[in-house]
Amino acid sequence: MEETQNSKVGLYGKIPGHGDFVSRNLEDEFMVPWDQWLQNVISVSREQLENLWLQTFLTSPIWRFSFEGGACGAYPMTGVMIPSVDKVGRYFPFVLAAPITNSPLHHLINDEEWYNHAEDILLATLESDIKVDQVLEMTAAMPELSSAKLTESNAIQVHHSFDTPKHAKMVWGASTAEFDSVKDALPGFFEVALNEFFSPYSLWWTNGSEQIDRSLLVCDGMPPLAGFAAMLDGNWDQWGWPRHQLIKY
Repeated sequence: MEETQNSKVGLYGKIPGHGDFVSRNLEDEFMVPWDQWLQNVISVSREQLENLWLQTFLTSPIWRFSFEGGACGAYPMTGVMIPSVDKVGRYFPFVLAAPITNSPLHHLINDEEWYNHAEDILLATLESDIKVDQVLEMTAAMPELSSAKLTESNAIQVHHSFDTPKHAKMVWGASTAEFDSVKDALPGFFEVALNEFFSPYSLWWTNGSEQIDRSLLVCDGMPPLAGFAAMLDGNWDQWGWPRHQLIKY
C-alpha cells in the first residue's frame, strides 16, 4: 500500500453497464469492511424509509469521504460515492476511491479538483452503457492527490491538560510560531481535535441535492447504521444526528 498515486485509484459497486458488482484496483483490506458497511446501511435504511427508499436513494446526493486507517479497514482512504444501479435493476452505490498518506482533513482542504474530477467520472457512468474498464481508464486523467505532509518543524504540538489540586479542566494550547498567522494553524489544530475525540475519524461532505443542503459530517469510525438514512433524505433530527449552526467568519 505504499503506492498512492492515480495508478491506485479503484472502483467498486454497481453501474448500468454491468449486470452485477464490479471491482477494480482496490485491496480486500478496504473492500471487505466497505462492502459490509454498505450492505448493512442499505438494509437498515430500507427498513427505516420503507416504500420511500428507492426514490430517496436515487435522488440522494454524491458523498465525498476521507478517513483514517482503522475507520473502515486498515488503511486510510478517500473517495466519492454515488447512488447507482446495475443492468438488471438492482440498486447499490458506486464508489471511486484511493489510498492516502496524508491526513483525511488534509485532502478535504487541498484536493477539491481531484474530488470534482471523480464526481464527473461517476456521473458519466450513469449516462451511458460504459464498462468498468473504460471508467478505470478515465481515472488516468485525474490530477494527483496532494502529497505535502506535516513535518516536525510545522507540526502543532498541543498541550491540553490542566490539573491542580483545585482545578481539573480540559484546556488546549499550541505554538503557532512556525506559521505565517494563527489562521494558518487552524487546520492543524482541528486535526489534533479530531484525533483526540473521534479517532479513527471519517469525514463525509456533499454539495447537496434537492433534499440535502451542503453538509459536512465528522464520525467516530464510519457513519452509524441507523443514521445513514439521513445521508439519503436529509432528515438529520429524525435519524439521530446532532446538528450545529456554524458561524461564517
